Amino acid sequence: MDEQNDPKGPGREKLSFRIQLRSDHGNIIVSPMEKLETLRQMRDTGAVFPLVIGGKPVTQNYWRIDSLS
Repeated sequence: MDEQNDPKGPGREKLSFRIQLRSDHGNIIVSPMEKLETLRQMRDTGAVFPLVIGGKPVTQNYWRIDSLS
């Protein structure tokens, strides 16, 4: 990636966590396979997005998915 899409220096953070994709999330029916495909597309295209946990952004910065396993 070029420097514009791969920033270096202070403020760059790396985060790793596990998520569980379930089809019975509360009153909402979701497809875990569709959500996994969305995550793969975000990784493959280098999409940047706000990281939201519990309905609130973690920071004002944008994040990118580098890998899924």
